[in-house]
Amino acid sequence: MAFTSEVQRGLDFIGKLRDEGGDSYYEVAELDHTQRQIFPQTQYVLYVTFKKLGLTQLAEGIAGRHDFTQPDKVDTTRKLRPANDTYCVLDGELKPFRLAGQKWSDYSDEMALEAIFWLEKSKSGLGKILHRKKAEELWKQLRSRYDTSKGILKMDKADAGGKSPLYSVYKLALFGLLAKKVDDQGILAKVQQTLRDWQHKDGGWETDRTVELAPSGVANLETTAFAILVLADP
Repeated sequence: MAFTSEVQRGLDFIGKLRDEGGDSYYEVAELDHTQRQIFPQTQYVLYVTFKKLGLTQLAEGIAGRHDFTQPDKVDTTRKLRPANDTYCVLDGELKPFRLAGQKWSDYSDEMALEAIFWLEKSKSGLGKILHRKKAEELWKQLRSRYDTSKGILKMDKADAGGKSPLYSVYKLALFGLLAKKVDDQGILAKVQQTLRDWQHKDGGWETDRTVELAPSGVANLETTAFAILVLADP
């Protein structure tokens, strides 16, 4: 399958993160970095990404190595939740979604995922119109946070709450994925261009940007996978 140059460069970056067994991927390339680990949730994100791109053999390789329904014992911040409890909606799987039935989040990444959840729910069953309205309301709120002059979502509480406030690139990518879902081609094109501009020379994407929009940290696997999904056709 032929990919755009940006997507192919991203995939090449991901290929360099493969471990010795070939079916797991490190979060970052830097050998001495604290994130040089294999995180179950990111393995799931990459599994979904490979599936969406038609890279079935690579997706099956990851799935054969990792049970995404088991407690995550690597990332302690996830408190033993299963690897597929957050980004399952990107694969059309709704049952594991941890935010289902909860009060709407005020964090931009969770809002985007909740909107995708309701869009998926609106495809069948009872309450289709109501579910679609919920998705559209979340989209409207997120769209109001999009700063077109900077090409980034305004900081939410998590972004602005640290010692060094940072814009989140992975949240922008999730916003772009939602733009695809709602077929807002204007916003999608702007997000795609921003991601192209921010692609690291090695092919990946850093998770954060400073208030001056300079890259912060190193390119990582999860953000790169999300960016690829936004840039890939369709």
